[in-house]
Amino acid sequence: MRANIIYGGGDSVDYDELTATRSDVPEGLTFLGHNSDGDPETGELPNMQNMHSAPGYSENRPDIPIHQATFIGYTLDTSGDEKIVFTVPHGVYPGDDSAYVGCDPEDIGLNADVIANGHETAGIVGTYGSDGNLQAKHLITGEVGYGANGKVIGSAANRGAVTRTLSAGESYTINEGFFSDGKITAKDLTSQTVGTAAAGNILKNFIAWVNGTRIVGTMKHITDDASITYTSDNGTKVVVGDACFVSKNSDNVDRFQVRYNGTQGFITPNTLFAIGLDKLRSALELTAAKIKKGESIAGITGTWYGNKKAIKAFAARGFGTSSNSWITSDSESFTMPANGTVYYGGATGDYNGSGSGTCRIYKNGTVVDNRDVTGNSYNWRGTMVNKSFSANAGDVITVEATAPSGSTVLCFIQAVIVY
Repeated sequence: MRANIIYGGGDSVDYDELTATRSDVPEGLTFLGHNSDGDPETGELPNMQNMHSAPGYSENRPDIPIHQATFIGYTLDTSGDEKIVFTVPHGVYPGDDSAYVGCDPEDIGLNADVIANGHETAGIVGTYGSDGNLQAKHLITGEVGYGANGKVIGSAANRGAVTRTLSAGESYTINEGFFSDGKITAKDLTSQTVGTAAAGNILKNFIAWVNGTRIVGTMKHITDDASITYTSDNGTKVVVGDACFVSKNSDNVDRFQVRYNGTQGFITPNTLFAIGLDKLRSALELTAAKIKKGESIAGITGTWYGNKKAIKAFAARGFGTSSNSWITSDSESFTMPANGTVYYGGATGDYNGSGSGTCRIYKNGTVVDNRDVTGNSYNWRGTMVNKSFSANAGDVITVEATAPSGSTVLCFIQAVIVY
């Protein structure tokens, strides 16, 4: 039995006039429709504002669904415009930014391989053409191509056909660009090899062309042919000269010279020239008397003692002399003009053990050695015998003797400095 719906104003509608069914009303909503029979029904039309297992729009808006659209293809619409056509999942869409439909870029053929290298489309950075290496210099000026970075406009000069004939020593620079044709030739060999060299002027086994003729050199290679080396484990070649000289050259510089008086030939860098020690000693007029003792030059051991300087100090008191003739202190110093050796000796004594005396040698103010007597400590303080030490240029050497107390004190020290 069908009934009527009576509204508050007294109007009524017959159920048979209602057409809505559950599939026409969004899910979750109640209504009276064609099949209600007096009882409210609940809609079943999917409300696409709900997630329905769809992913969220973004991390910041995860509760807004993106429903998967299905790509149909491309079409030319009735307005003549090209369109991408999709179908969307069945349901009601609120249209208020609370639900979306979408598809993957790959669904419409978008991927990195079809997007130009470095360009971004739909969040995909293209790689198409990334393996290209075309550059502007590879194309004639004005021509267009595409490389890894997109469009390339040529910059290479179009140099056309080039023809040149070159002489010996002449060159033609091939500038960067495009050549459609060309030919570079050389003049004939005879006209380019005019000369006067013979085989003896050309290093042995080297080849040259002279006046159009091929010549094999015969010049001696003095360095390579040398049979002597610097040492048994150093292969640097040594060429032996026949004489040596010391003279002031034309540039007013004194030099030692070794003469080579052998066959004409070729010498390479780092070749050593040698002369016998007997000839060297003769040229330098070296003798043992001209060389410092203990040193050796060119096989001669020196006998010259070098420059010498003697310094001394003496102090004494007593021994029956009046006090006004006593020498209670004495010293002498010398500054080394060069490196050398200091030889020294001395002694301090007190006859009756009641006096004091010192005998000392210093280098730059620091005691090197001493023989001192303190009152009642020693009757005799041993001597310094065959003593020596080295000194450098600028060092100050000082000897000192003092007799500060007692009636029979004797102190002396002396040094011979060789430099």
